[in-house]
Amino acid sequence: MTPLIVKIETNGPARFREFDEAEPAIDIELETFVECETKITGFDCERFATREEAAEAVKADAHRILWECLKRWPDGKSVMKSDKNALIAGFFDGKLAEKGIFSKTAVTDFRLTPDSEKIYTATVRMAATMARQAAENAKGEYQYNDEVPDVEEQYREEASYIEEETVPEANVADEPEENVVAETRKENAEDADSTKHDRFCRRCGAKRPADANFCPECGAKFG
Repeated sequence: MTPLIVKIETNGPARFREFDEAEPAIDIELETFVECETKITGFDCERFATREEAAEAVKADAHRILWECLKRWPDGKSVMKSDKNALIAGFFDGKLAEKGIFSKTAVTDFRLTPDSEKIYTATVRMAATMARQAAENAKGEYQYNDEVPDVEEQYREEASYIEEETVPEANVADEPEENVVAETRKENAEDADSTKHDRFCRRCGAKRPADANFCPECGAKFG
């Protein structure tokens, strides 16, 4: 008997739960369109008179069977990450066999609705970010410390440290050259004034004779 190929599809978006025990951050409801080709290889003659009658039965139950397949997906198993085409085809052929129709089904299209595609993409990205952060935390790169620092104590310690510091003495060698020159000029001027007072009387200004202990004009004692 020549096989009869029947094209089937969901008559609307079929809803399913996308959940993976390995990634608990992903647990969302999605909707998809499924299209298949079913090759009828045989049928129960007591239930169906012709292949065409069997084909009509396949088309009539296609949406319900596909919907049931997605709703009865193994708990804790991801739909999107699994070999969904093979699982859906196997489930579909098994349900047809229960009705007395022997077939070989192949899934030709499995596509999420536009809204579900956006939700799934955003959720996968978020889960990947959370997994990366968890791995970094496990390595100690982002350690959490709930101890509140004592700001006042830290301030007192810093102030005490500043008070204990010694101020280094000024080094003449480190001073600017102009300051050294000015200081030298001042010292020379003071020496000149001292020499001047040694040669003249400090009281009346009279010239001091050599080896004199008293001023010949006012009698003041030379010191």
